[in-house]
Amino acid sequence: MVKKFINNRIDQTSSLLGLDIPYFLKGGFWLFSANLISIVGGIYLSSVFSRVWPKDVYGQFSFLTSIVALLGITSLTGMGEAVFQGSIENRDGVYKNALKKVFIVSILGLFILVAGAFYFFLRNNSNLGYSVLAASLAFPFYSLGSLAIAFIKGKKNFRLSSILTLGSNIFSVIVTAAALIKFGSLIGVAIASFWSTAIANIFVTFKAIKRVRNRRTDERLLKYGVFMSFTNLIWLGLDYADRFFIPLLLSFDKNAIYSFAILLPTQIQNFFKMFTTLGQPKISKIKDSEIKKALIKKGAILGALILLIVIAYIISAPYIFKFLYPDYTESIFPTQLYALTLLYYPNTLFGSYLTKKRLIKESVAGTIIYAFFFFGSLLLFIYLWGLIGAVISKIFSRVLTVAITQFIFFRELRRNTSVQSSDL
Repeated sequence: MVKKFINNRIDQTSSLLGLDIPYFLKGGFWLFSANLISIVGGIYLSSVFSRVWPKDVYGQFSFLTSIVALLGITSLTGMGEAVFQGSIENRDGVYKNALKKVFIVSILGLFILVAGAFYFFLRNNSNLGYSVLAASLAFPFYSLGSLAIAFIKGKKNFRLSSILTLGSNIFSVIVTAAALIKFGSLIGVAIASFWSTAIANIFVTFKAIKRVRNRRTDERLLKYGVFMSFTNLIWLGLDYADRFFIPLLLSFDKNAIYSFAILLPTQIQNFFKMFTTLGQPKISKIKDSEIKKALIKKGAILGALILLIVIAYIISAPYIFKFLYPDYTESIFPTQLYALTLLYYPNTLFGSYLTKKRLIKESVAGTIIYAFFFFGSLLLFIYLWGLIGAVISKIFSRVLTVAITQFIFFRELRRNTSVQSSDL
């Protein structure tokens, strides 16, 4: 009787909120656990970095990780979305085809990093040169893990995806922390960090391949993944532009302060991705006639939750930094300001609908508009206000992202309504 009563209350609450609460509780438990432990591991590692390395050395390491992240554009980053959607639709061949394409194209990133290593050698910065060289050799394996996790999540196997993600993150954190404590050198930490991630990705990839059950594919979806990768080229480039311009226009010390300012909000944002992962399979099943009401309702619920988290973070940030990063109190105000960028996240639910509709041309056009305005604002704001200007440009970019996504979303709804009316 008690179990029946609880189930009835859950069903009533699900109807009231428009959410499949049992589904979110079951899948969310594993995603929440994996994200939480990964965040704790990342915070621990960053705390060790802040205590062991001076600001200029950490600024160089942050610059290096930004280079590798930016070169993710050469590994077809949009393929993750295609694999996820293909897995949801039981088209397992999309994953295998995407895996081959990503590995081959990633070789380009390897050569670019090797060229970058020689550039630093010529500039008599051997530490950064050897570090970039170590990263280059691991690079072709660096993006494979994300495809595997996307494939497994698409099958709604959140337990396995969470265990693999968690295991990979813990392995990387332990290896990197051990290298940092034992060697303390930029080269040693770079080798440990990038190669531990590469090894974990290879393991996760083999696990995912064993779960491929058919060869069904979708060339249109793969094409969408390629187009989204070119779109992501601009998005990723602009997303990391601040981490290049700050050391270039300011200093590596300022880059370290900025890196710690955005570190915790970025970890929180990674936690929010859990909601998009859980929501996309459900969004794919919603009829176009019901999508507007459903997304607005779900977006409002998610937005209210995120608002509470942002307020809590802004209030607690001074205490967190004094405890975890006592040498980085200069990062407190920038991190409080940067936390406001998290408020855009409910907008990703609408982005999931655009993925479902394969809106290639609209996505590319929106990205070009975004790039033009954001790049200009970034340079202007850094020139006017320095480090704080970089944070303000991030807030501006999130507002612009929401505006573009909402415009495309409602334009598509109007188009669908017109088509349906003409058919009648």
